[in-house]
Amino acid sequence: MGMGSRVPVDDFSVMTGLSRDELRQYRDLGILDPWHTDAHTGYRLYDTTQVHVAHTIRGLRAGGMAIADLKSLLCADDLNWRNTHIAAQQSDVWSALGPVKPTRARVHISLRREAPMSAWAVTATVSKPDLAEWITESLQTLSKACHALGVRTAGPCAALLERELFTQQVGQVRFLMPVGDAPPPPEGINSYTLPPIDVAVVVHRGRRDGIDRSYGVLGAYVSDRLEGDEGPIREYYLDGAAAIGSGRTEICWPIFDTAAQCAVAPPSRTSSRAGGGELGSVACGC
Repeated sequence: MGMGSRVPVDDFSVMTGLSRDELRQYRDLGILDPWHTDAHTGYRLYDTTQVHVAHTIRGLRAGGMAIADLKSLLCADDLNWRNTHIAAQQSDVWSALGPVKPTRARVHISLRREAPMSAWAVTATVSKPDLAEWITESLQTLSKACHALGVRTAGPCAALLERELFTQQVGQVRFLMPVGDAPPPPEGINSYTLPPIDVAVVVHRGRRDGIDRSYGVLGAYVSDRLEGDEGPIREYYLDGAAAIGSGRTEICWPIFDTAAQCAVAPPSRTSSRAGGGELGSVACGC
């Protein structure tokens, strides 16, 4: 099975948008088997080539397909019939969502060293289905506070997403508004310094409906070619307040030693955002 790299279940969960429990359920049903399961500990490893299969399963379930029908479809012996029906089902899902749908295109992945950033922040434990709404509410809270105290923002807003948000569908999220040298924030808002970190970056364009595919491309690339680090995923919302959830979202996956790994791409002299050093970029199919 597969020709990619092996990833633990938690990383696979971030790449696919499927929680640990969902992955366990699909394993028990024979729909998505791990590449390897340790006989003594039950620890699961997946292959990065399975990310696309997981996204297909997630999309079909989102479209309302029953588990029994999904298993029959994925286990069909006639590959042409199976692929035709999967494509038709996915088309129906995206038609129901509206005019925005994922496209197969070249995806550019950058390697960057993030500089420290001073911000005002709000933090909460959030369920993944409520994430977009919570981000919007947090943005409003921080925007009102900045306006009331005459504080100017110093860059695009960001969020730190703890891995539990993906693996358990509930986790801590910290929403950040960069403010530079600002006075102490009002009650209910904290000062926070975003620490320096090396990251691999991909830009997702459009609604959050398809953002798991961008996570999958980035996570698989990090696993296959780099060395991923632990810690929260960062998202930056590049097109301002009005476009959060529909504009460009920069996804940043922590990695080890960017400088040493920049051999994968020629160096760039530009930076995609103020405060971060762009060290290289690659292009891969999506």
